[in-house]
Amino acid sequence: LPSEIGSLNKLKFLILSKNSLSSTIPSSIGKLKYLQGLNLHKNQLSLTIPTELWNLGDLHLLDLSDNNLSGTISTWIGNLVDVKDIQLWGNNLGSRLPSEIGKLKEIHTLDLQENKFSGPLPSEIGSLNKLKFLISSKNSLTSTIPSSFSSLNEIRGLGLGCNSFSGTVPTFLVLLDELNKLDIGSNKFTGILQSDVCDDLEVFAVDCENSSSCDCCKCDGNCSTFTPGTSGEVSSDDSSEDSS
Repeated sequence: LPSEIGSLNKLKFLILSKNSLSSTIPSSIGKLKYLQGLNLHKNQLSLTIPTELWNLGDLHLLDLSDNNLSGTISTWIGNLVDVKDIQLWGNNLGSRLPSEIGKLKEIHTLDLQENKFSGPLPSEIGSLNKLKFLISSKNSLTSTIPSSFSSLNEIRGLGLGCNSFSGTVPTFLVLLDELNKLDIGSNKFTGILQSDVCDDLEVFAVDCENSSSCDCCKCDGNCSTFTPGTSGEVSSDDSSEDSS
């Protein structure tokens, strides 16, 4: 991407997905103050996400998925106060997720799967009352599912599979009114699943030894890709392309 792109000060949408762009995202992109949509999905971009990008307060869509980006998510992510859709899946991003994610009050979809994130999920995510899809499968996340997630009243799809979460599966997850697709397979959860777990869930991906515990339970022993949707299945495809 040429650094001169930062001089396009009236640009609202930049869509360059599915090309062969390489090198880094230029820091000058942070000058595009009116940018509402940035889609660089499926390129060969590498190194870190420039800090300046997190200052684009008018962004509604940020899609940097399926690249070779590394480093961390800046605490400045909290500046994206109007963002509705963040797609960062399929990169090499790592370290802990910043608590500032809890400032994204307009967000509907947050897809972080297939990265190298570690540590616990920030409890602040539970305050995102417009969040519909949270996908953090295929990382190295640990600890328990935050109790604050009981406030995610709009959540429809929750992908937590293929991490290192532990403890019992919280009862409140199956009580969330809008939730119909839940993936907790390939973790370190303990305990017995509730007998009424399928009252509202359409798809419940669990470890294979628990797959016979309920009618809606699906065996997920191979860290399947979580595809967001209100009535979808957990895909066995290695690609996350359909989640963009």
